[in-house]
Amino acid sequence: MKLKEMTIKTKHHFHKWLILVCIISLFGCDFSPVIQSEILIAQQYLADQKYEKAVATYENIIKTNPSQLIKIKIYYQLGELYSIYLLNGIKARENYENIKENTEDLVWKIKAEEKLAELNFSLLKDYKSAKKNYEKLVSFEPKLSNQDFYENRLGLSNLNDGDIKKSLEIFTKISTQTTHKYYTESFFNLGLTMFQDRKWEEAIKYWLEFLKRASKSSKTIETKFLIGNAYESMEKLKEAYEFYYTILNEYPNPAVIKSRLNNIYSRRIARKR
Repeated sequence: MKLKEMTIKTKHHFHKWLILVCIISLFGCDFSPVIQSEILIAQQYLADQKYEKAVATYENIIKTNPSQLIKIKIYYQLGELYSIYLLNGIKARENYENIKENTEDLVWKIKAEEKLAELNFSLLKDYKSAKKNYEKLVSFEPKLSNQDFYENRLGLSNLNDGDIKKSLEIFTKISTQTTHKYYTESFFNLGLTMFQDRKWEEAIKYWLEFLKRASKSSKTIETKFLIGNAYESMEKLKEAYEFYYTILNEYPNPAVIKSRLNNIYSRRIARKR
């Protein structure tokens, strides 16, 4: 046998072994031989990227009314399959909600809430629901290890849902806590909040504060673009031109900046006539 073929077979066997380890770690040994067999079949479908068949097998196991713990673990696996592989946020959400309804275990409830929050925020863009999820996560006592992340996401969920007052309150609070993980970013988000409220000067003030604290990154380029946009919205064309010009060679799509510069130049010439 050729070395390449041996390597491929070794990797294949290792992959199967790894899947089995994942099954044991997720489900433990608290299931009957029949359920064990079905779970192995589902995991093999997953390994073969036959996600619909894996889902159908897991859902059939649920119909047999297994123990509560097995049911919860399968709901979790279904949530992962639907959200990650099938991109069906509604079905994923149903399964994570099923976890919350079928257990009093705080660890599982937190896991499900975290998944629901991410799902509603990132995949479904359902910011009203995401707010409720992050509010629950923020309110847990003792505070969870990702508390700073949840607070920031709660602010963004409110901003995206159009609740300017609440997002301003959250980001302002974060901006007073220098040890907060999102302290620097809070100034950027405060700028976005003011921009959405059409308070251009306030937005610029916060974005300039962000630039003072931020390291050079794509976000600083984005911030300068937004500052230019705010100045342009205020008809302060000279200032807008200057900010756009500073990122001419850094912006991912230079044609956009060139177009803005040409447009502002034409408007400034027209004003002088």
